[in-house]
Amino acid sequence: SLKLEDVAFNRNQVEMAKLAAGYVPLLYLVAGNDAENIKPSEGEIAKVVSDSGNIRCEGRETNREQLPRCAEFPDMMHGWVSRGNTSLGEVKKGAEDALMMAVEFF
Repeated sequence: SLKLEDVAFNRNQVEMAKLAAGYVPLLYLVAGNDAENIKPSEGEIAKVVSDSGNIRCEGRETNREQLPRCAEFPDMMHGWVSRGNTSLGEVKKGAEDALMMAVEFF
């Protein structure tokens, strides 16, 4: 969790994202009520994720689907994929779309 990195460990979220981006391709699926710093295209962390496509991840082949990506789901609330109310059609669709993006990414 980016927020946990800052609150619990008193470490910089941007620096943590930069460090992670050097090892693996990153996929950030962002809810509408998530922090502005992780939203594409203006968020500082979103820019780190997007720019990390220029970094060759050590010892790992990267295919097109694994290019780093940060996508926003503006109508969803944080946690919609794992604990959203999927009896609501828009939440169910948002969760399914996010899960498909994750499957295609990995």
